[in-house]
Amino acid sequence: MTDYKVAVSQMSGGSSKAAGVPRVSGSEVLAEVLKNLPEAVVPLLEDIEVTTTSVRLKGIADGFAAVDQIVAGLKVDKCFGEIKQSRVEKQKDSQKIGFALDFAYSCSGETGGT
Repeated sequence: MTDYKVAVSQMSGGSSKAAGVPRVSGSEVLAEVLKNLPEAVVPLLEDIEVTTTSVRLKGIADGFAAVDQIVAGLKVDKCFGEIKQSRVEKQKDSQKIGFALDFAYSCSGETGGT
């Protein structure tokens, strides 16, 4: 078998051990997340957890409106599921806003829990 497409189609069969090989990497998912962050409101990302099926972001933004713009920018991507804001709160001794976002990534061809 020298044809790449034939090899991939045979490996993608349900009984194949290679059927579970991800079609995208975590770094590709992260690149897609970063591509969709608005340039006008770049947050300080403190923690990022990326798999081929889900994304969790924790960071600090300049205000509540900035968090709304971040969420709006991420919603544009058809691969991102419903974006859940698990935490949005004013930081102590600062005007900055801490936030945590969780959402599914659905373009990997895999299924998984978030």
